[in-house]
Amino acid sequence: PIHVTTFDFAMSRMWRFASLRRLSFAVGLSLVACDACDACDACEPIAADGETERDFMHLLQRFSHRTSQWSVMAPDPSVLTWDAASPGHVSNGVLSVPLDVFDPDSPMLELPVTMRFAETQPAPKGLMLIHCGGPGSGSNCVRYMYGRHLQGYDVFSITQRGMGSAEPALNCANSKLPETCPSTGCQVSDFTDCPCALLDGTPQLGEIWADIDPANESQVMKLFRKREEWGKRCAASEKFQLKNDKGKSYNFLNYVGTQFLVYDLERLRKAVGAKKLNVYGYSYGTYVGG
Repeated sequence: PIHVTTFDFAMSRMWRFASLRRLSFAVGLSLVACDACDACDACEPIAADGETERDFMHLLQRFSHRTSQWSVMAPDPSVLTWDAASPGHVSNGVLSVPLDVFDPDSPMLELPVTMRFAETQPAPKGLMLIHCGGPGSGSNCVRYMYGRHLQGYDVFSITQRGMGSAEPALNCANSKLPETCPSTGCQVSDFTDCPCALLDGTPQLGEIWADIDPANESQVMKLFRKREEWGKRCAASEKFQLKNDKGKSYNFLNYVGTQFLVYDLERLRKAVGAKKLNVYGYSYGTYVGG
């Protein structure tokens, strides 16, 4: 309970400020007390009287000493495993994540993780993700982007869903070199049968450009049609059709992107018992941090 004492309007500004300050402590006390009770058998009522401020600070001290049973060196083994764990060294690991964080029955994915453990354990500065940028940073990022300015942190990198060696992979892996090309030139299908490759006849594309005249309506509409056909064919690709133990189907493409990376990072943070996660990002990595 929060005890609020009212005062006469004629009271001085100083007393009014003191009253608000005491009330803020009482409010904060009640909120922290509710959270702290998650870890204890019973809550002890604390009166918001003249001793409120002292009691509040005492409870904060008790609350701050609550720690997770997991650590970077010894994480939750059902979520994160290392091939080795030694202060000051680099280790490879695997993070197990559910495809759909809101569906506990969804298939599990395994994402490569590489950690450079701080020489002092626990790390004085905490946990840090280093992200090398788009289109999707890999777990090896920490191996070549680590510097002295990151000392004191447990620094790791992760391979995002669909990138690098993470399965299923977004990239086409079955490319080939045609023996010959017709006089009109080779088509995309001459180099790969990947369902997510560009369709034959699609204008050349970049991240922010397309080889068309934007003032030519027929060229613009052709591009839109080709992209729509491409999207449907890619989404229907067999490798993206996943099923759980109960036979429920999921399309992997619905569960990739920055938001799902954040879900996976939060799962890792909890698995190592870290109170917070710092992000050191380049290019697209700054969006991840944001």
